[in-house]
Amino acid sequence: MSPAGMMLATLVLPFVSAGLVMIGAGWLGRRLGIERADHAAAALAVGVGYVVGHAAIASPTFPPLDVTDRIPWLAGLAAILGILESIWPGPSWTLWENRLLLTALVLSALLGPLFAESSENRPSTVCLVVYGLIALASWTNLSGLADRLSGARLGVPLLTVGFGIAIALVVSGSLALGQLSAVLAAAVAAMVLLKLGSPMLLGTVPVMVATFGALLLNSFIYAALPASAAVALVSAPAAFWVSRLGRMERLATWKVVLVTEFATLIPVGIALALAFSASPGYAE
Repeated sequence: MSPAGMMLATLVLPFVSAGLVMIGAGWLGRRLGIERADHAAAALAVGVGYVVGHAAIASPTFPPLDVTDRIPWLAGLAAILGILESIWPGPSWTLWENRLLLTALVLSALLGPLFAESSENRPSTVCLVVYGLIALASWTNLSGLADRLSGARLGVPLLTVGFGIAIALVVSGSLALGQLSAVLAAAVAAMVLLKLGSPMLLGTVPVMVATFGALLLNSFIYAALPASAAVALVSAPAAFWVSRLGRMERLATWKVVLVTEFATLIPVGIALALAFSASPGYAE
């Protein structure tokens, strides 16, 4: 694929697809009188944007034979979950049930091949539990932030993490996984741009957590991304809470973005340094 074609498939196609779906689905939902239609439209938009970009880069097979081929299906299921939770929100216990089920599904889809055959690379039970806890914590963290911060305040640091994940995966020796992470970040960017003046949309959180989590897990297990870098990237959104401290909420938006961006760049920078030091090219 030429550089122009790569740019088109990785950034332009998912961005445009997500933007058009979000505008169209949001308009249709409001016309039909669907409550929280924008939340459902955002979930659908990010899911569609990722699936379209993934198909343009690496057309998935059916049934999915490779673990990477399973990621768009996970993104699609996460988008459906985001839509259902947006339109028909249930009691708090159902939210936790959904998070547990989706996390378990991501683990089984990505790690199934390792447990289907004798493999020395099988992750330990402790590793699986830690991944599950981190995924649940990330989901809770992003849900709380999305309900409180506007796209203008949360968007830039969120995209910093998304594209930081893409760079880390490329450095770790997986260009394809890095491209797919950039695809998801581009789809999220369309949602951010359309929601600059209002709170970020909760419906997108399942898609981001499940898809970014699957890409990181894939690179950690099957490529050369060190666990320390993965943990740093997953924990980076915790820095977003800086924007809620003290008098930060009273400051101008650009000042809040600068401070939050600086706080976010610390764990992202650490993750990139760790990924670079462990990369196959650097080791040689």
